[in-house]
Amino acid sequence: RILPNSYTLSAVLIGIDDGLDALKLLETFVEKYGADAITAQVYNVVLACFSGEKYNSNGWHHAISLLQRMKRQGPQPNEQSFSYVLQSCAGSGQVKVALSLLDEVRQSSLETTPKLYLPLLKVAAKDGHSDLVGSL
Repeated sequence: RILPNSYTLSAVLIGIDDGLDALKLLETFVEKYGADAITAQVYNVVLACFSGEKYNSNGWHHAISLLQRMKRQGPQPNEQSFSYVLQSCAGSGQVKVALSLLDEVRQSSLETTPKLYLPLLKVAAKDGHSDLVGSL
C-alpha cells in the first residue's frame, strides 16, 4: 500500500473549492494518516479556500482557528499560511485582527515580505483607510 504524500493530499484538496468541505477532508486525512503526515502545504490549501470571496463574511473565523491549530499541534505555519489568513481577515473587513496577526508575524522568526502586506494594503485602498497605510 502506498501512502499519499503532501502533494497528493494537496491535489485532492485543490479540487474542492468549499472551505468547510476541505476542512472535513483534512480531518479525514489526519484520522487516516496521522497528523505527522499532514504538512503546512496541505493546511495552506485549506486556508486558501477560506481566503476566497465565497467566505469573505465568516471564513476568517475558520482560517484563524486552523492557524491556531497549526501552532498548537503542528505543522508550524509558514509565510503562505499567514498570507492566506491575512487575506481572509482583510477580505472580511477584520482589519484589527489582520493587524494583530501581522504583529505576531513580525515578532516571530518568519520573514515579513510584501506578500503579507498586500491584503491589508488592498483593504486600506478600498475602504479609504489612509491611516492604515502609514502604520504598516
